[in-house]
Amino acid sequence: MKTLTQFLLLMIIYSFCSTVYSQSTNGSSYFPIAINNEWKFSSQLFPSAEKYTDTLRIHNKLYFGLSVQEFEPNYYFRESGDQVFILSLTDSTENLLYDFNADVGESWELNGDYNCSYGFDVTLISKNDTVSTPLGDFYNCIHFRHSQVCMDAGIIDTWFVKGIGKVRYTEVYFVGMGDFVLEDYNIVTSVNQPDEHPIPFTYNLFQNYPNPFNPITNIRFRIAKTGLVTIKVHDILGNEVMILVNEVKPAGNYEIEFDGTGLPSGVYFYQLKAGKYFETKKMILLK
Repeated sequence: MKTLTQFLLLMIIYSFCSTVYSQSTNGSSYFPIAINNEWKFSSQLFPSAEKYTDTLRIHNKLYFGLSVQEFEPNYYFRESGDQVFILSLTDSTENLLYDFNADVGESWELNGDYNCSYGFDVTLISKNDTVSTPLGDFYNCIHFRHSQVCMDAGIIDTWFVKGIGKVRYTEVYFVGMGDFVLEDYNIVTSVNQPDEHPIPFTYNLFQNYPNPFNPITNIRFRIAKTGLVTIKVHDILGNEVMILVNEVKPAGNYEIEFDGTGLPSGVYFYQLKAGKYFETKKMILLK
């Protein structure tokens, strides 16, 4: 009897989880909540990782625990249609965190428990942002803005792409601002990217990844129109240490590799010049 009861219980759990899984893979989910879904981010400060590792049932609702940096689940989330709810572990209530059907400009307040992690309220900023990451460009991203009342930690902006989930966000940590960019993801869902990506009409020099690095890092940049492009690396004293690019390139997105073998540890600067456009960013070589 005990074995039969356990079997029936497992079948019920499996049936419920299968429903949640289907919800995350039918193309309607912007925030794929399922066990083993994982996102890894690079940043100017340190890498970060988020992964769904646990479940919790409260008031007959199933929540998925999100672990940050492989710690015990930091937060528990539940998906319902095109809305995402976050569970308060202090009183077992929930708050609406993301509403993908909201109107642009609409906002909603959060529980005070989340002021230093998700802000005081959340506002839908845009439904058609383009976000660039080391994995490529994502189109029609939904952009949420989190108000900040606690300046030592917490999310400021979050971007999602349908079928993928979180693709890029900017966070505030104890040491200050940090720009986190998607580096890798492992999810059960998929997204159909457009066959033809639009030609970019802006110049952009992206933050290298990884950063800090030893001894190799990658640098991405975007060119608006055909012309001479140069990318040079200088040390902290302004001495030129390497020329990475010095040629005519057509409009498009590019990625190059910088090998710091033979260079001492320290802060370096890489600068993009294309036509009248120039931009400089900092990178850190740690050996």
